[in-house]
Amino acid sequence: MSALCGNPPAEPKLFGARLQCAYAEQAWIKEQLAAGIGGPQLALVEYLRPALIYGRRGGDQEAAQRRAGALGYGVARRSSGGGAVLAGPWLLGVELLLPHSHVLAQLSPVESFRWFGRCWQHVLREQGYASRLADAASIATHNAAAQAAAVDWICFAGLGHGELLDTEGRKLLGLAQYRGRAGVLLSAGLLLAATPWEDLEWIHLGQRTRYSTMQQQASAGLPGLQRDLLCQRLVLTLQAELASAS
Repeated sequence: MSALCGNPPAEPKLFGARLQCAYAEQAWIKEQLAAGIGGPQLALVEYLRPALIYGRRGGDQEAAQRRAGALGYGVARRSSGGGAVLAGPWLLGVELLLPHSHVLAQLSPVESFRWFGRCWQHVLREQGYASRLADAASIATHNAAAQAAAVDWICFAGLGHGELLDTEGRKLLGLAQYRGRAGVLLSAGLLLAATPWEDLEWIHLGQRTRYSTMQQQASAGLPGLQRDLLCQRLVLTLQAELASAS
C-alpha cells in the first residue's frame, strides 16, 4: 500500500546530494550511472546559475550558444528525453535514481511517471498548494495548444503522464525519464516563480518577443513556497514510498 496516506519515517535514509547548477546535476547523474546504482539515490538541484538544458536533441547551434552566453546562460544536455528546459532560481530540480532490482523501477514508464507525480502532488498539498494530475483530456488539449503556438519544443509547453497542472490549468511540474543498463532515472522540475520564457525563445530561435505564449502554457510558480521545507517533505515522502514498495 502507498505510504502517501501515512506518516513518513522521522529520519530520512534516502541518500541525498544538493547541487547548485545544471552542469553539476548532469555530472552527478553520469557519475552515479557509471559507478552503478546500489540503491535509490536522490539529488536536489538549485539552479543558481541559469542554463538552457536540452534533451537528447538540440543545443548544437553555435549561434544559440553565443546568444546564451551573452545573456549569462549556460547550455547543458541531459540524458533523458523531453523538450528544452530553462533552468534558474525559478526552478527546483530533482533527480531520483533507482536500481533495476527495486520494485518501482519495474513499473512501466507511464506508471513510473504517475507514481512520481502523485508523490509531488501529495507534498504540494501538504504545503497548501492545490494541483491537478494530467489526464488524457488535459494532455491532448495542452499539447494541441503547444503545437498551435509552435512552442512544443519546450518542456513546459507540452504535457505528459504524471505531470501536474496548477489551479489555472498551466503546467507546474515537468517530468522526464531515462532507462539504461544501470537503472532508471526519474527527473522532475517544479516551477517556483515566474520564468523569463522570452530569453529561452531568443536563445533557441533568435527571435525577440515582448510576451511569450509560454506565459499561457506554464505556471507562474508558487508564491510564498518554503523551498527548504518542501525539499524536506519530498525526501521523507519518497523515502516512505520507496520503503513501502520494496
